[in-house]
Amino acid sequence: MSFGWWEYKLQRCPLSKLYSLIFGVTDLHSHIRFRAIKKLFKHKTLNVEVGAGEGIMSIGFSYTIGKPIIALTYTTKEFKQLKFKIKKLGLDNVIKVGRDDAQAINSVKEKWSEQVLLIDVLEHVYNDLEALRQINKILIEDGYLIISCPTPYYPKYFGLDFDKAIGHLRYYTLTDLKRLLEKTGFKILDYYYYTNSVSSLLCMIFYARIRNKFIRFLLMPILNALSLLFEKESKYGQQYSSFSYFSN
Repeated sequence: MSFGWWEYKLQRCPLSKLYSLIFGVTDLHSHIRFRAIKKLFKHKTLNVEVGAGEGIMSIGFSYTIGKPIIALTYTTKEFKQLKFKIKKLGLDNVIKVGRDDAQAINSVKEKWSEQVLLIDVLEHVYNDLEALRQINKILIEDGYLIISCPTPYYPKYFGLDFDKAIGHLRYYTLTDLKRLLEKTGFKILDYYYYTNSVSSLLCMIFYARIRNKFIRFLLMPILNALSLLFEKESKYGQQYSSFSYFSN
């Protein structure tokens, strides 16, 4: 099923319900990102997502892996909204919602988590080095960190307006992130670029060229199908707009 199919349970409009059930979430890059990230998920029991936001990644993780996860939001608004969403979806027995700062994680015990997700979060954090130290602190010795970040080419494809609106403070090259991870005690197990040249161009059409939300709504399934058709991860995608790291 399409990523975000469960959103139909939260919709009131019958057409919106049908759209969500068939096509999932209306955000194109969320589909591209989840297809890439889910390949890295480990079947662990003690899982945490730092910077969970609206919780879409934690919910997707829960439905895909069938394991419990703690979803840590940053703002009070996100916390309340996600608590409501999780309860309405009937997932409150597998997804626990907390509120914490990536730069000072206090709600998770040290050396507790077997797997941490940090998906498109680090670029929003003021002190990215401290955030990685905090994550290392809560991971067990052989725990896993799955991290996704935008590259410096992100604004080119997604547009400066969209990039500014979502609050990116920085971007990362492969070398940048490798240096940060090693400096904070992580060992790189694998990495790849996942928003390839075709997907990046499709994102350019969706985010930078189309302003009308209704047209985006209609075109998203077509663009998503094309991104799936040309889907390809690469070790050598310096001009791609996103990449992920798998570390411990």
